[in-house]
Amino acid sequence: MEKYENRKVGMYISYNSLPILEERLVPVDLVNLANWIREQPYYINLDLKGTKYQIAHAETYMG
Repeated sequence: MEKYENRKVGMYISYNSLPILEERLVPVDLVNLANWIREQPYYINLDLKGTKYQIAHAETYMG
């Protein structure tokens, strides 16, 4: 978002994801994807047949 909308929203960590996406998406789609990701929860709690799980992204962002 910093690159395409001049908005810094957090720390940038590259795992080659952005260069790959930039090859395949136009800037407006990259911004839309970034906005969608920001709207998703950091984690979800599940209870499956009495077993509790917490599903989270591999890294948290302390904003």
